[in-house]
Amino acid sequence: MALHSPNGPRFTPRELPGGDVAAYVASQFRGGQPGGDWACRGSAVIEVAPNQLTPYLDEGTTQILDGDRVRIQLGAWCWLALAATFARLDTELTSVRPAELREAFGVLADRALGAATDDRGFDEDAPVRSGRGSPRTPS
Repeated sequence: MALHSPNGPRFTPRELPGGDVAAYVASQFRGGQPGGDWACRGSAVIEVAPNQLTPYLDEGTTQILDGDRVRIQLGAWCWLALAATFARLDTELTSVRPAELREAFGVLADRALGAATDDRGFDEDAPVRSGRGSPRTPS
C-alpha cells in the first residue's frame, strides 16, 4: 500500500451563509429554514410548575398563565416530531395549536396504540439484547 496525496484542493470554498458557523449549523439541523428557526412550531397549555419544565424545554418558550398552568411553545423539523416532543413531558396537554400539531397527535396516538397492542412475533422467552449487543434476560 502507498499513501495517496491529493493534488490540490478537493473543493472550492464558498462563502458561509450568514457568516456565523453556529447559526448555519443550527439552521441546517432545523431543516435549513432562513433565520435558523424550526420548520414547525406549536404550543400547548400544561399544568405543571414552571421550574419543573426547565430541563425539558431546550429552546422552547414559556408563558405563565395562572398558578401552575403554563403555555409552552416548541419547535421541530416536522409535526410528528413536534408531537413526540410534547408527549415526552408526561403531563396532560390542552389548547394545542395549530391544527397540524393536533393532527400529528392523532397519528402518534394511532402508532402508540398499535405498538401497545401488537405482540406478533414476540417470544417472551427469547433473550433481549441491550444496545451493546450483550444478551440480558427481561425482569
